[in-house]
Amino acid sequence: ARTPEGASGFTFFLMFLPYPSSAFVPIETMPTWLHAFAEHQPVTPLIESLRALLLDEPLGSAPWAALAWCGGILL
Repeated sequence: ARTPEGASGFTFFLMFLPYPSSAFVPIETMPTWLHAFAEHQPVTPLIESLRALLLDEPLGSAPWAALAWCGGILL
């Protein structure tokens, strides 16, 4: 962002992304229209990676997706 106001506008959008993700409820329990959105947004792979690390489960491809989202947001 070129100005502080532009940066704060972008963070306002990012603030609501954890709510329709797998952070609070499993994606499988969401309605179909929300399931598709929650599966393809930046918070879900990050939460799935952290959950797998904490529960000592296999990571799968979630860490790579989380890194890709973080890199995309930084650009």
